[in-house]
Amino acid sequence: MELIKMSAESLANGDLVDNLLRRSNNWALLPTQAVFSSILPGEYMEGDEVSGIEFPRWLGNNSHKGKMSRLLQQLHNHVHLQVSGSLEALNMDYLPYLRRAIVDPLVEGETEESVSIMQVGPHSPHLSFSH
Repeated sequence: MELIKMSAESLANGDLVDNLLRRSNNWALLPTQAVFSSILPGEYMEGDEVSGIEFPRWLGNNSHKGKMSRLLQQLHNHVHLQVSGSLEALNMDYLPYLRRAIVDPLVEGETEESVSIMQVGPHSPHLSFSH
């Protein structure tokens, strides 16, 4: 905890130097600001004391979640005339069966059946989840 405190204080001092640097336009303070803002905190926090930065992983997971949400919304827009329910109901109740109904025939080499299930429209047969 002491190292975290020292690192936070160093970052605060770096912000103070940065404000002074920008107010006075004294770019000679830039090396001092770099020491307080990056070198000292990095030195204090090296080792196993704190886990690594998790932001890139979170950003990737958040991006994936957004993509899945957009795909679910797009699917809901396509099947809303045949499927009653909210996005959550579609995701939890319909998608496992729909996936099986499309993928299983593909695995068995029956592509026509999978294509017919995916051709949802006003003149197509209703969705069948008998698989």
